[in-house]
Amino acid sequence: MPDDRSPPALTQSQTLIYGASQFDMSSVRTGRTYRVFVFRPPLPPPPSGYPVMVVTDANLSFPIAATMAATFALSGKAAIVVGVGYPTDDFMQLVALRNRDLTPPTPLSGLRQSPGRPPPRPEDFGGAEDFYRFLVEELRPAIAAAHPVDADQQTLYGHSMGGLFTLGVLLTHPESFRNFVASSPSLFWNDRATFNDCPGFARKVRNGACAPRVLITLGADEQRVSQMLLPGASREQMKTLVREWRMVDNARDLAARLASIKGGTGYSVRFHAFDGEDHLTVLPASISRAMAFALRPSPAKRSWLNALLPSPNARPVDAQDPPPNGETSRIDGAWEITLSSPLGVQSSTLVLNTDGATLTGTAMTQDGVREIVRGKVEGQSVAWELSITQPVSMTLKFTGAVNGDRISGTVKAGAFLSFPFSGDRG
Repeated sequence: MPDDRSPPALTQSQTLIYGASQFDMSSVRTGRTYRVFVFRPPLPPPPSGYPVMVVTDANLSFPIAATMAATFALSGKAAIVVGVGYPTDDFMQLVALRNRDLTPPTPLSGLRQSPGRPPPRPEDFGGAEDFYRFLVEELRPAIAAAHPVDADQQTLYGHSMGGLFTLGVLLTHPESFRNFVASSPSLFWNDRATFNDCPGFARKVRNGACAPRVLITLGADEQRVSQMLLPGASREQMKTLVREWRMVDNARDLAARLASIKGGTGYSVRFHAFDGEDHLTVLPASISRAMAFALRPSPAKRSWLNALLPSPNARPVDAQDPPPNGETSRIDGAWEITLSSPLGVQSSTLVLNTDGATLTGTAMTQDGVREIVRGKVEGQSVAWELSITQPVSMTLKFTGAVNGDRISGTVKAGAFLSFPFSGDRG
């Protein structure tokens, strides 16, 4: 007998994101049309207006950011989220459009053939400056005309190529946003050309022309081939790419360089690697952390011993091997060190500088930068001291040696306690 218990037909409708709207906007600067998504919280604006967070790649990132903003609004932290995407649902077209908007000018020699993709063309890249101008000269006034916003509390967020774009804006236009959050930035682009803008940025920070707040995040597994496999790429191809991209190392290196700059009141640099996350899965975590960074600017103080990378597993398992024993290299540079302390395995980042037999530098921490003191160099042997106040006040005395891109030695804490440390050049 026929079964008359078939399920009823489902009535379907378009999914809506709570508190969100969208519109298309054509840009005079870029000649392109963008799909702009806006979340406005269900709370009255503060007297100075709503803080604003601008997110790139909004076709993918905006739903997450809008949901997080709605969640933060429940605790009274209200912000507008402006997502900038494109009026298409074609994924490959989205990729092509974002590639031009989010990358700086790049010579053909700096464009790599990606596995399974057409050969790169110079005209498909290099539009970052025009896209930046669209954001601040065209879109920002339009948002301010439609919503009460705080012009002094604006945040720029980007992931991957968007993270590269965000750091490019930071280094060349540091006054344009209060907060810059770069998630998994593609700093390998064009042989790390973004690093070339650091000296000019440092001069602006040191002379007080700007004091941005900077957060760089990524997944701690972004240099693990087993956690990263692109469509059309073999495991061997991915292994080569991961070693060349050096996502974790590059991000940590730039964060250390920026943190070593002595800026005025308000200038700060933070770095966080999310344990167990890769380049794709880290996106929700990074957006959540970005929202907290922008809306809660004064987190509780933490000891410098709290890890920048939470565990030894955060070290990339597919990174280049250290140089052979006996090979030496300069001591100057950024180093990520791991301490096997009684508090557990802890990590931090050092920036070391030598001047003859004198060693100076800084230790970058979750809550700021501390100067190292009484630093000495003798050949490849190094020693320095670092005072801490958390969890207790004490002076840590480091002694060790540099061998190529490796550093190792012993930390003495107090009169009786000592434990090993080791690390790699960033």
